[in-house]
Amino acid sequence: MKLKRKANVMKVVKPKVTLINFSGIEDAMIAASNCVSGDDLETIEEKVRKQVEAKNYNLLKSVVIDNGHHSIAEFIKFTFALEGINLSTSHQWVRHRLVSNAQKSQRYITHKELVVSFPDSFDDVDKAKAARVFDANWKLYNELIASGMKPEDARGVLPQTVSTSIICSLNARELIHVVNERTCTCAQPQILKTTTKMLMCAPIVTGK
Repeated sequence: MKLKRKANVMKVVKPKVTLINFSGIEDAMIAASNCVSGDDLETIEEKVRKQVEAKNYNLLKSVVIDNGHHSIAEFIKFTFALEGINLSTSHQWVRHRLVSNAQKSQRYITHKELVVSFPDSFDDVDKAKAARVFDANWKLYNELIASGMKPEDARGVLPQTVSTSIICSLNARELIHVVNERTCTCAQPQILKTTTKMLMCAPIVTGK
């Protein structure tokens, strides 16, 4: 099997977070109202409809954020695309077991170019040094693929900084948990910034 290789080429990318879809806001508002209101369901639904139309989510902030009734947050679901993260970050991310993840597979996909996402601590000198090492890894990877080795085995010579992408789905309660865990001072910068961007894409979680 012959594979055309781009010699001495390394593409560098940065993490990108995209909110693909979210749902359940109105359901969560109805559930929250049911907990704190004496109104019947029809009245609650009418009030919630008007609040949602006005993008007034103060009720969620009051019930979920201020009073800690996080079960209400489980009604809200988000689907994100995490692109340009490196394998080290992805290994940390998929440990969150209540998140549904679909990661780009190195078993079934043969890399056509070396795309990497460096940790924040790498300066230009570090990146230049890494590039020289990575070029040797990239050359060997292509040689192994050309010899007939499966991508799932040939990937063993690629660095941890190789870029990957994940489509993930989680509810707002788990997002709050993930943000609390991954934005602490001891978090690795790339996953800290990624989860921060996720929160920025879903400001309703903060009640803002």
